[in-house]
Parts: sequence; C-alpha cells; structure tokens
Amino acid sequence: MEFAAAQEVDNRIRDVVRTYPIDVDALIERSKAERRLARRRVRGMAIAASVAALGLSVAAISALQPTRGAYVAGEQRQEFELEDGSVVALNAHSEVRAAFSAEARDLYLEKGQGFFRVRQDAHRPLRVHAGLAMVVAVGTEFDVSVARDQTVTAVVVKGVVQAKPQLAPPKTPRPVQAVTLSAGQSVTIHQDGRIEPVKKVDATAATAWWQPEQQLVFDRWPLAEVAKEFNRYNAAPKLIVEGAELRRLPVSGVFWKTRPESLLNVLKLNKTIKIVRNGEDITLRDSGP
Repeated sequence: MEFAAAQEVDNRIRDVVRTYPIDVDALIERSKAERRLARRRVRGMAIAASVAALGLSVAAISALQPTRGAYVAGEQRQEFELEDGSVVALNAHSEVRAAFSAEARDLYLEKGQGFFRVRQDAHRPLRVHAGLAMVVAVGTEFDVSVARDQTVTAVVVKGVVQAKPQLAPPKTPRPVQAVTLSAGQSVTIHQDGRIEPVKKVDATAATAWWQPEQQLVFDRWPLAEVAKEFNRYNAAPKLIVEGAELRRLPVSGVFWKTRPESLLNVLKLNKTIKIVRNGEDITLRDSGP
C-alpha cells in the first residue's frame, strides 16, 4: 500500500513538471540579479548619507571661514555693494579689502578714500581699518581717507561711530582711547597714534566727491558763468558779479551745487574780491585799491 501511494505521488509530480516546466538556470540568474540590485540599493543609500553628511560639513566649514574680496577703483570713483547689503563708494585710485565672517565684518582701506553706508547689524559691527587707525560702526554713514603718510581722517554723515588708533602714542602710558563721533564731526589720527581734537565740519560738502550728480565742476570758467550756474540750483542766496574784469575771472574746482558757500570760501582767499551780503543777495565786486 505505501509503495503504491508513493508511486502515485511521484507520478503526479512528474505530471506537474511536464505541465509547468521549471527553468532552474533562469531561477538561479534571477536570484543573482536580485542580490546585485539589493547591494546597489544599500550602496546608494550609504553614498547618499555620506554626501549629505559632507554637505553639512562643507556648510559648517563655510560658515566658519571668512569671505574675502578686494574692491578697487581705477581712474574713476566706483560704488560696490558688499555681501551684507552695506555699500562702499571708493574714490579714484582707492582700494578696500573685505574679510567677513559669522562673527565680524572687517574692511581694510589699503589706500585712498572710501564712503561707507553700513547696514545695521548690532551683533557684527563693521570695522574699517585704515593706516594705523580703526573706525567702528553699527549702522551709519561715514567717510574715511588715508593719506600717503598714513594719516587717517574720518567724517560722519549720519549716526555715530567710534575711531581710535591701533597704536598707542609714543611716551604715553595710558591705553589707547576711542573717540566717539556723531553726524557733522570729524577726527584725524596720525601714524604715531596721536589724535587731533574732534571738530565740526560740513559733512555733506566733505563727502560730495562720491555724489557726482550733486557736484559742479569748473575748469577755468568765467566767474560770471560760475555764479549763473549756482543761481540755477539755488533760489537764495543769489550771486551777483559786478565789474567786467571780475566777471571774466577764471574759476576752476569742484563745488557742492546746493551750497554757494563752497564757492565763497574759495573766493575769500582772493584778497582782490569783496563779498557783500544784502538780504538774500550776495554781490561780488572788486575790492579796489
């Protein structure tokens, strides 16, 4: 009985195999292919994780490393926007180098003159290093110039800044002290660390160089034409030039168009010119013998 039953089972298996033939080699190849695919998926996930980790590392390193750049003005003044949104205008033949990081904003005025409009960031004051002086601001507008002898002059147009030498004056036991400047004030710091007294200045006129649209430029213009040009932009005071010879007097220079005083301050140096104020009129005439 048991032999007959076993024979019956064997016959049925043979029938199934004949009806549904099995390609063993194909099954083996399919198994190998699936294992290779699984391995590729695992490797892909590992690579993706490594790339993501590397990206985070690069981002972290980038955040720690300062961003550096040089800004140079050639024959003409140029204006640049810095990465933090601040703006620097450089006078001709001037150069500034930037070193920004997550902790600090440093600019190095290598030579010349720059006007700085600082975007406010209380956690990262902007520091301008010029010669052996440093000017620090949070959010304001100011001008810094460095002379050939490394004398530094700072003029504040808006807001408040601090200026100080980065070298103590000779034979001075006291530590270096910073001076605070507000709008309309200027200070000069010498190479040896000496600080001149803070003084009041016409900040708008002092920084007129970076606003060409606000300038009047004359190259040997007759004084009468110069006065006429000023009168175009100023209802008062009205400039009046008397005397044919004085009207032909050649004038050269760069002036602030809405400030006739910038012209008068130059004319005062000429002792042959008499300046007479009469209400809203200013008359220029020969002072005579």
